[in-house]
Amino acid sequence: MLSDLWHAARSLSRARGLTVALVTTIGLGVGSQSSIDAFVRGLIGGNTRVTEPERVVSLFERDARGAPGALSFDRYLSLKAHADLFESVGAARESEALVALRDRSTVMSAAAITPDLARILGLTIKEGVLVSHRLWETELGASEVRGESIVIDGRESRVGEIAPEWLDGMYLGRAVDVWAPLDEPSLRVPDRVSRTFWVIARLHRGVTIADAAARVNAIRRDAGELVVRPYTRMTPETAAAMSRIAAMLAGAGAAVFLIACANVASFLLARAASRSVETAVRVAIGASRGRLARLLVSESLVLSAAGGAAGFVLAWWTKDATPILFYDQDAEQLLFAPEPARLAFVATAGMAAMAVCGLMPLVRLRRDTPASVLQRDGAGPTPTRRLGSASRFSPPFARASSSRAGRPPTRRSHTSTRSSRPRSRSIRSSRACGLALPREAGRRGDR
Repeated sequence: MLSDLWHAARSLSRARGLTVALVTTIGLGVGSQSSIDAFVRGLIGGNTRVTEPERVVSLFERDARGAPGALSFDRYLSLKAHADLFESVGAARESEALVALRDRSTVMSAAAITPDLARILGLTIKEGVLVSHRLWETELGASEVRGESIVIDGRESRVGEIAPEWLDGMYLGRAVDVWAPLDEPSLRVPDRVSRTFWVIARLHRGVTIADAAARVNAIRRDAGELVVRPYTRMTPETAAAMSRIAAMLAGAGAAVFLIACANVASFLLARAASRSVETAVRVAIGASRGRLARLLVSESLVLSAAGGAAGFVLAWWTKDATPILFYDQDAEQLLFAPEPARLAFVATAGMAAMAVCGLMPLVRLRRDTPASVLQRDGAGPTPTRRLGSASRFSPPFARASSSRAGRPPTRRSHTSTRSSRPRSRSIRSSRACGLALPREAGRRGDR
């Protein structure tokens, strides 16, 4: 097998133009598919860096119209009672607040969170208020602000930490500038019954999302239905829209990949057609169909391996090249989640598909026989090609015939058209071959 691969590599190196075109086509097909797969995974899975993300879920309550949304504080407390399902349950209430920091006062988006939610998100709120990474860079100049005084709606506190860069808000499109502890005793009755709390929980090990949803909905049938989804920093409406976009992108990537496969198959079929005489000669001198098939398989594997490696490099390079095309604010929202293992898997699958497409010349090899190939190539030009050749040479002969029209043939032109030298040569060669000629033909040749 190694000798076949080496022979295939040498054969492809002699056709550099075709090899470069095939490797480029395979690389673009595999690379585009891998890049789109990474973007779709980032689009659907979100960019969460919580510990054990497979156990972290978001809980939503459907309203009268069936749209999922936030929960009330009382419903949140009822969920905390399910200690057999949830390891911890946290809540956050988002609102617009007047924030005064460094002698500047402005309205910002603030989130009051419970200690359980802070532990799920990996935040530390015991030391004071957290400011978002975006606010710290853009408004505060990335300077040291820990320990400084901050006033939120008239309540003075201290800045404790800077929120992680990935946590610009609990959900996409809902940016939070300031994270503060939730003062539960100060909640009034309207605040407790209003659906303004976003709930995130961590499941116990062994508890599935379907089990948790079934059990929490079986207890309180009088309340709205609870929706339990993996925490991807997307609300159900946003997740549904992103799923449609992801399906469209996946379809476009599949179409590009199929076009690349068709181009590879057509390239290799054309190459097999141009080498039909060579293949027929090999079969005629004893090469078996299995041997020729192994050569085609080897060429297909070499091409797919080279193209797959190029596609993997292209997909990994896209991770760094794509954000450059956007502004900084837009690039931060770009959800691109490439993983070397995932890219390698997609590239390997693409290589396998391209290798299968590279076996298309086997169909032509199975139909062609040495006799049919030699008969087809030895039949000469087709009537269409003969007609084209005649049309190219007809004007000079036509001018020559028109210039000689009306003039009697001279002796010189007559003798020149019937030169005896070529005929004598043919006669002598015929005699040398032992062919019997009529006496009259021999006398004309001697003359």
